[in-house]
Amino acid sequence: MLALRRVGAPYAMRPTDLFRALLATSGTMTKRIDRLERAKLVARVADAEDLRASNIVLTAAGVKATDAGMERIAEGLGALREAIGMSDEESGEADAYLGRILSAF
Repeated sequence: MLALRRVGAPYAMRPTDLFRALLATSGTMTKRIDRLERAKLVARVADAEDLRASNIVLTAAGVKATDAGMERIAEGLGALREAIGMSDEESGEADAYLGRILSAF
């Protein structure tokens, strides 16, 4: 769901783009999408430009759940930072280094 949230409104991607972005197989992605659809967190919507294709769209409940999950992650990172005594400057440096590492992938 985070991949859909990151692309911005209307929070939609083709299944192929999703499994490529998440480095998952198409079969794995289908199972995940089915599970999220049953939970009403995503919906399959026909592509307006290509009626043979569909897009996976984050529902309002999916946006809310994703945002709540991101808040919990941020709180956990803040608690970890506090527990190890990391300063704001050190945190910024760590973010910069991790950003460089991730951009290489």
